[in-house]
Amino acid sequence: MNETDHGIKPALLTETTTVIVRGFDHTCRKCRKPMTCVVAVHAEGARQSDDWVWFEDKHALSFARDLLLRAGQDQLAAAIKERFSKTADESYLSNGCPHCDAIQGDWPLVR
Repeated sequence: MNETDHGIKPALLTETTTVIVRGFDHTCRKCRKPMTCVVAVHAEGARQSDDWVWFEDKHALSFARDLLLRAGQDQLAAAIKERFSKTADESYLSNGCPHCDAIQGDWPLVR
């Protein structure tokens, strides 16, 4: 859309915002090795967990994976991918173990 379309001018980005991707140290339920599950994302100034986007939302988990890739955190980003869950009887984007690739599930987090 350009300026002549409905009289709207495109916005100019003048500021940058630092985004934090939060991880949760976890032990894989299958191989018992230590790992990190990506659990939330938030703007740098958000100090309370109520202001964070938690990863019960699959779009948020996808966004976190993209942010991690852009930040060069390839190994952590690679652990987030679509996997099949026997419990859910479907595939969905999930955290997985970087050692054995076991799905870590869509378990609720205590904040």
